Amino acid sequence: MEFGHFFMKSYLPIFLLVGGLLVVSLVGFAVFNLRSREAPVENEEEVTPSVPAPFITLTPDSAGRELTLNVSKIDQTVASLEYELVYNTQANVLQGVPGTVDVTGQTSISRQLTLGTCSSGVCRYDKGVKDITLTIRLRNKSGKLLNKFSSGVALSTKEKNLTSADGKFTFALDKTPVGYYVVTQTGAVPSGPPGELTSGPYGVFTSGGTLQSGTVTLEGGKIYLWDGKTWQELSDGKTKMLGVFIATQ
Repeated sequence: MEFGHFFMKSYLPIFLLVGGLLVVSLVGFAVFNLRSREAPVENEEEVTPSVPAPFITLTPDSAGRELTLNVSKIDQTVASLEYELVYNTQANVLQGVPGTVDVTGQTSISRQLTLGTCSSGVCRYDKGVKDITLTIRLRNKSGKLLNKFSSGVALSTKEKNLTSADGKFTFALDKTPVGYYVVTQTGAVPSGPPGELTSGPYGVFTSGGTLQSGTVTLEGGKIYLWDGKTWQELSDGKTKMLGVFIATQ
């Protein structure tokens, strides 16, 4: 009994200390968990734009293996630009082509995006590329997200009806085309629209030249084509050129 009493008396302070630390830890964890619930991390994907979106074009090569990404009209307060091209393959394998560019002092950049993987100068290109999405993020010097633009990308070949990924724009060609074509939203317009913008802008791009006749379908009012210099109003949607299209009121 004396030994037990001595043992308890000797180690009682240690038991009390350990117990106290345990209680403090549990209370601290509970407070941290409560604060975490009360102040969730900001979801930067739901950013309120503080700079305008840039103007984006995406042009496929003749084999549909490379896409040339051109980004212009980048706001001067932007320090870095992130791009990410995500797509699915014929084998239902999700692939991505990411990149980050320091654009301090620049208003435009250009990058080659390979639809496949390259190693030691040898490339293996993906087949049956589909479900393409392009995302652009603009950040300032501290890394804060200033704007985010995302668009589905329709890549096709030998199809007369060139339709956007969201189904809201169609360019019905008069003849079956040769080569590959991309239809995508372009973010900003290349120049101020002749009226209130109601639909678009949608761009149709190919490496085979812009002289292609057909009929454009785009709801929202009068349809215009940017010919590289000015906006041209299309009568009944008829055009002899590819390019950037909008609808205005």
